[in-house]
Amino acid sequence: MARKKRVQLTITESGEVIQESPQLQEIIERFSTAEVADALRRASWEAHITDSLYELSARTLDDEPLIATIMLVHLPQTMIGHVSAKSHMVERTHEHIARNFTNSVMMNFTIHGDAAVYFKDGVRQLHPGNMLVISLDQPFVRVFAQGLKELVFIVPRPLFEEIVGVVDALSEGVDVFSFGGDLKGNSYATSLAELLVSVLSDQREGSLGEIEDTALDLLRGIYAQASKDGPVGQFKAVNSFIERHIRNNQLSAAMIAADLGVSERQLSRLLSSQGTTLTMTIRTKRLQLARRILNNPNSELMSVAAISAYCGFSTQSHFARCFKAEFGYSPTVARKPRDEVKPQIIEFSEL
Repeated sequence: MARKKRVQLTITESGEVIQESPQLQEIIERFSTAEVADALRRASWEAHITDSLYELSARTLDDEPLIATIMLVHLPQTMIGHVSAKSHMVERTHEHIARNFTNSVMMNFTIHGDAAVYFKDGVRQLHPGNMLVISLDQPFVRVFAQGLKELVFIVPRPLFEEIVGVVDALSEGVDVFSFGGDLKGNSYATSLAELLVSVLSDQREGSLGEIEDTALDLLRGIYAQASKDGPVGQFKAVNSFIERHIRNNQLSAAMIAADLGVSERQLSRLLSSQGTTLTMTIRTKRLQLARRILNNPNSELMSVAAISAYCGFSTQSHFARCFKAEFGYSPTVARKPRDEVKPQIIEFSEL
């Protein structure tokens, strides 16, 4: 197991400021059955996957010992991985779930080998360029007749639901998206796969929190892009785009409309149908982010001017005016401890 130390001041998507301590370490796991005696390979693979991810049983499709390798990178809340193996099958049963409940959602990006996944509502055939999204709280069987190479991204179920924001996500048991250079590929899924590769090959940039935030932003985009045919889906796509570019003070209607594939006039009508405007939506999201940062004790490490710029405001004075108009007090007051903020006294003569 390899470990690398990194220290970083991270601002999460929710506005939380986290100062990672020198003791916070990236954990990289590597395991291969090639290091185990032939007779113990299947059992050792089951034990390692159970310990690291979720309980399952495995068996080969021939009489040969199981050859399989896994690499996992643990991020603050999620895991990124790569799995390769010869032909075999895995099964997660009700008994496995009862003994070892895992409330997470797994995304598998097929790189090599056709496969099939069987679940309660049916079966899906998977090919290279397919991204499978499946909840680990349900029984399933996965068959890899040609062996496999796949990327893996595992997210806690509550975080998945918060990020995706789609009520019927996984309502059919699994979701499947395309990724890669194909014109049918989901651009967000492609970007997420590229990010996973960069992490696993140790060529990425940024802190652990920044990498994870980017991955979760792309996950949000996958579902927004997949469902943006109707007004509700389009509105989610608009919000997803704004949240991913909220720090860009050049964010404009032209940028958002181009991503959505509509005209600026259609974008304006879409937002109007939801009772808002583009200016209001962007300003509100930026102010909410700024307030979350200011309310965090660690935000003292950043000046108000720095927070203003971080949240995408062109000037500190404009930020201060908007902040006070929205919340009724200044950014300086917002960062004070609650017990230091004195209530405003209103004289009866002012009423």
